[in-house]
Parts: sequence; structure tokens; C-alpha cells
Amino acid sequence: MKRRLLAMIAIVLLLALAPSNVVAHDIHGLVPPGSTTRHQFRAPGVALHGPYEVVHLILDFAPGAWTPMHVHGGQGIVTVLTGTMTRRMEGQETTFRAGEGWVEPGVPHAAGNATAEPAAVLVTFLLPQGAPLTTVQGVGTGAAPPGSTTRAQFRTAGAPIAGRFEVVHLVLDFAPGAWTPPHTHGGQGIVTVLGGTMTRRAEGVETVYRPGESWIEPGSVHEAGNATADPAAVMVTFLLPEGAPLTTVAGPTLPAAGAGGGARPARPLWLALLLGGGLTAGGALARRWTRRSAVSR
Repeated sequence: MKRRLLAMIAIVLLLALAPSNVVAHDIHGLVPPGSTTRHQFRAPGVALHGPYEVVHLILDFAPGAWTPMHVHGGQGIVTVLTGTMTRRMEGQETTFRAGEGWVEPGVPHAAGNATAEPAAVLVTFLLPQGAPLTTVQGVGTGAAPPGSTTRAQFRTAGAPIAGRFEVVHLVLDFAPGAWTPPHTHGGQGIVTVLGGTMTRRAEGVETVYRPGESWIEPGSVHEAGNATADPAAVMVTFLLPEGAPLTTVAGPTLPAAGAGGGARPARPLWLALLLGGGLTAGGALARRWTRRSAVSR
């Protein structure tokens, strides 16, 4: 009996402490765990035919700064990062505050900061190949509209999308030491660092990104986190086909051991429960065996 008990406890410990491959599961519509969502804005995407470019911009508007009336060569999705913005279109003004957003229309419009405080926006343009980004008074250019200051810009070829899709804007905060678990996304993602320093792990390689730098979320399993002692934040655009999960978690979190430290794998919850339950059951069996031994004597 004693040998059987010891064997059972040893098996439980080996199962709990051995490396494991966690079964992937969808987190439909949610960002990967580990970050805190500061802002989220979602808008239907306009159908895309043929090659197109994704233009990712952070634009700053000083107090009183306005664009002229203008149009864009493709769909634009805007989210206010900080401050308050006003859009003028067809004789009407609409005000948007931090976290709110709008879709750039196909008609002439203007946007500006009518307040005494600075404002900033995240803009994603889906630009058909060869189309101008901005057209002011009949002159098309590849630049953002005048009146704003471009803090960061990243351009990349858009992934092919057949059918309906959604554009998802996110601003995510990462506390010191916070990491996502290994995961994938259901559509193309473009990430730009707003503040602090971020690290991405993909295919065995770690890459560090600082404010204004960007990367493309790969189709392979990857993770991102803040390995420093200071807060960090990113803005993300996802092009999400209809019905696709935003996030699929593929394994346990691999958090940083400390600021600038190495990685230390975290045990998934089911292993911790198995370990705890196994030890509890083992303890109960041990006590029962002890009582029976005492009686037999």
C-alpha cells in the first residue's frame, strides 16, 4: 500500500512539473491576455479589390491646428488617442474625445483641434495601389493632410482579404514585466509603439522596439511584452476577416524574470490545479495509511 501511494504521488508531480504543450483556444474578439486595453474602436472595412497598402499614422494636432478641406484615396479609420478633435463635413461639426473614432468619408472634410490642449490621433488608411493618400484642392500627395505633425508613420502591403472584414483599432498598455502568452491572430496586425520599450518573440528571435517603431504581427505563434521597469504602450490595427477570432492563445505565458532579465515559463492554470489536487489527495491517502498502520499494530 505504501509503495502504491508513493508511486501515485510521484506520477502526479511528474505530470505537473513536466513541460507541456497547451491546446490552443480561441479568444474571439479579445486581445491576448497580459495587456490592458485603454482604447478600442471597430469599423466595417470597405471591400478591397486588388493590391493595397496599409498606412499607419500617429498625428499630433497643436491647439488650434486644422487640416484644410481634403479627401483621401482610400478608406481611413481614425481614433483619438489624447485630447479632443473636431471634424467638419458638409456644414456640420462633430466632436470626438479620447477613445472615440470615426471613418474618413469619401467627401471633402477637415479635422482639427479646437481646444487649448494638445491632441493626437491614430489613423489607418487602406490605400489602393497608386491612389494618393491625401488630395487638397485637386493636388494629390502621399503625405498626411497639412495642419498636423506626423509623429510616426509605417507603410506595408496589405494582406489579401476576400469578403467582409473589420478594422480594429486598439491602444494597449503593458505594465513593467507584463507579457502576452504565445498566440496568433485571425488577421493582419500592424503595431506601433506609443511609449516605453516593447519586445517581440517570434520563431526563436527577440526584437526590441522603441517609440515610433513598428512591426507586423506574423501569422506564426508569437508573444510581446514589456521587459523593462517602465510602463509601455502600443497602438494596433487589425484587419479581421468576418468570423475570424481576434486572438488564439497557443501556450502558457513566458514572462520576463525581471527588468532586462531572461524568460521564465509560467505554468498554466490546469497544471497548478492538478498539482494542488494531487498533493491534497496524496496527503489524505497518506494520513489514512498511517491510521490503518497504527490500528494494525
